[in-house]
Amino acid sequence: MQGTPIGSFCTIYAQWEDEEDIAEFRVREPGTRRRGESLPRNRGLFREVFFDDQTTTPIQRVSFNNGNITIFLNFPTLRNYLGSGGDGMDTPLGSLICAEMVAEAFSREVARRRIESGIIVPAQGGEIDAYNSELNTLSRKCIDAIHRALVRS
Repeated sequence: MQGTPIGSFCTIYAQWEDEEDIAEFRVREPGTRRRGESLPRNRGLFREVFFDDQTTTPIQRVSFNNGNITIFLNFPTLRNYLGSGGDGMDTPLGSLICAEMVAEAFSREVARRRIESGIIVPAQGGEIDAYNSELNTLSRKCIDAIHRALVRS
């Protein structure tokens, strides 16, 4: 399989019965590897979730940077459900708010990437509406799976 241009990517969402998954494929320069040599494992879009209690007045609840999700605990109300290092994740409300933050970070990042790569082509002057529409579409598709994975009852 070949694709162009180098650096472009696509995101594939798959669902079978009650299982869902999302994969991202990137076009890269052809390389050589010896028979039997494995490629380095890419663990997907997200690597780890961090809980930031150091930023005193964060401008957002959650961010995505270099594969890491950061949940800002000092954003209003988050501290009511989650504590340092993810304390509270074992409670129904703590796990619920964490799932919402992961879904928000995922949807924002994938929506941004889809617009930047040209998968979603906004009308001139409608960039914000296109982004918000894609954000809502992705949220609708992924939020149930994220909740099933993270929310404790």
